[in-house]
Amino acid sequence: VAGVSTRCAARHVPVVALVGAVAEGAEALYAQGLISYFSLCNRPMSEADAVHEAPGLLEHLAENVVRTWGSRLNPALL
Repeated sequence: VAGVSTRCAARHVPVVALVGAVAEGAEALYAQGLISYFSLCNRPMSEADAVHEAPGLLEHLAENVVRTWGSRLNPALL
């Protein structure tokens, strides 16, 4: 994520990271150009549970990302 964020920031391209889990200190990536990050896991869970529940978790994550970015363009969408 750090490498992509740095390269994109140099070209003024926003970066949003969709990740399996958020590591401690992830907010340090903002200084490298990351706009935001979203975790696939919406609660503490094992890797096996995350894989098993991936379809529903991805659907929920996609909705959250679209709502977040859509609201920036058109607040009436909420």
